[in-house]
Amino acid sequence: MGEKTKRNSSIELMKVIAIVMIILSHSMPDGDGSLGASYIDIDTVTTNWQLLLAGLFKNMGQIGNDIFLVASCWFLVDSKQAKRSKIAGFLADSWFCSILMLIVFLVLGYSFSIKYIVKQFFPATFNNCWFLTCFVLFYMIHPLLHAALETMNQKTLLRFNIMFFIMYNCMGFIMGNTMFYFSELIGFCGFYFLVGYIKKYAAEKYMNKSLNLKILLAGIGLWLMSFAATDFLGFKVSLLSDQLMRWDTIMNPSFVLIGIGAFGLAHSGDFYNPFVNYISSLSLIIYMLHANIIIRQYGRWDLFAWIKESYGYDRLVLWILLYALFNIIASIVIATVYDKIIRRYMQALFTKCIEKL
Repeated sequence: MGEKTKRNSSIELMKVIAIVMIILSHSMPDGDGSLGASYIDIDTVTTNWQLLLAGLFKNMGQIGNDIFLVASCWFLVDSKQAKRSKIAGFLADSWFCSILMLIVFLVLGYSFSIKYIVKQFFPATFNNCWFLTCFVLFYMIHPLLHAALETMNQKTLLRFNIMFFIMYNCMGFIMGNTMFYFSELIGFCGFYFLVGYIKKYAAEKYMNKSLNLKILLAGIGLWLMSFAATDFLGFKVSLLSDQLMRWDTIMNPSFVLIGIGAFGLAHSGDFYNPFVNYISSLSLIIYMLHANIIIRQYGRWDLFAWIKESYGYDRLVLWILLYALFNIIASIVIATVYDKIIRRYMQALFTKCIEKL
C-alpha cells in the first residue's frame, strides 16, 4: 500500500487534467441529430465561434484518451501478467455505474425496453462505454504484447512502429480509419509498442523537459492548424464541408504527439499530493459515470432541449462549461461515496466470480 501512496502526483495530475478534457468533450449535444432537437452540428464548417469552440472541446476527449493510453502503456510495458483482481475491479466498477444510472433514470420516470434494461446489466459486454470495454480487452492481452515486445530488438521494433504509423496514423487516419481493418483495440496495441520503444530505447531522452515541451507544442500547433485548415477549405471544397470532426480519433498524429509530450512533461516532474492521487485513482469510475450510455442517449439530450427551449443557444459555450462543471463535481462525489462504502464489496464479489471461471 505504501507504494501506491507514493505515486508521482505529477503523472496523476496529468491524468486528472485528461479526465477533465474528456468530460468537457462529452458535455454537449453532438452526434446523431436524430436523437433530439437540441442537437448541435459540429461536423459542418462554420464561422460561428461557439460551434468552432465546441468542436475543439470535442477533440479534447480524444486527446485525453491518448494521454491515458500513453500513461497506461508506460506502466504495462513492464507487466508480464494480467491480474484477475484488476479485471474484476474494472468489471465491478462498470457494473455499479451502469446499474446506478439505470435506477436513477427509472426513478426520474424514463421507460426503457426490456432488451435495453438487460444490456445495462452487462455494460462491458454490450460496449456501453467503449473505452472501458476496449481497455479491459487490451489489459487482458497485454502479457502477449509484452512477450512480443521482448522478442524484438531495437531495429525490429522501430520498423514495426514506422510501418504501423504509416498504415494507421497516416493512411488509415486520412481515409477515416476504414483501411486495414482498424479497430480501437488495434490502436491501443499500437500505442503499447510505441511507448514500449520509448521506454526501452529512449527513456533518458524522454526525461528531457525541453524536448517534451517541444513535442507537446508541436502537437497542439498541428491540431489547431489542421482544424482551422479544414474549416477554411470546407467553404471551398464541398468534400470537406462536413468533415470538421473527421480527424477526431485517437490515431490523429497531432493527438498522439500531445499525449506523448504531456505525459513526458508529467513524468519528468516529481511531487506528491494525496488529494490529486486520490482523484486520479477514481478517474475510470468518473469516466464511466459521466459517459454512461443512458446519459449519452437520453439525459444529455433532454437537458439541452430544455436549455434550448428556455434560454436558447446564444450562450452555448457557457452552458457546455456549466454542464461539464456539474459532471465533474457530481461524478467525483458519487465516485468517492462508492469508493469509500461499496467498492471493496463489489470488487470482492466480482473477484470470486472470476476466480471460479
